Amino acid sequence: MQWGAEGQNLKAEDQLLILMEAGMCLTATRGMGAPEARICYGRAEVLCHSLQRPLTLYSALVGQYLFSVFTDTLTATMQISQRINSLAQGQNNAALSISACGTLAVPLFFMGSSRLPTNRRGAAFSSAAQEVYPLSSKK
Repeated sequence: MQWGAEGQNLKAEDQLLILMEAGMCLTATRGMGAPEARICYGRAEVLCHSLQRPLTLYSALVGQYLFSVFTDTLTATMQISQRINSLAQGQNNAALSISACGTLAVPLFFMGSSRLPTNRRGAAFSSAAQEVYPLSSKK
């Protein structure tokens, strides 16, 4: 896969590394809503799929999620969060799953719970979370 000027040949693994590093640096220096970071993470996602790198894909999706929280609709943010959670479930990694559940907090809170009185928000959040990410009965 080649991008850019003629004569530049980078292996897909090297492209992925550069895109992920650039995405992190852009986010750190320009903020969560930096459109260039979104581009980096989007291109990195494609490479992660082709290289079969699920953990790097997780990081690329989280980068997209952070951008979405600050710039997109709640529906778009929820869709990215669901993709993160689906990926985490497939990895059978408790730490990854717990982290992925955290991405549901922002869209779920603002989609359903924020309109309720303060004393009812916890119950509404739990109910909404169950619908999107049901607890597994497996032990």
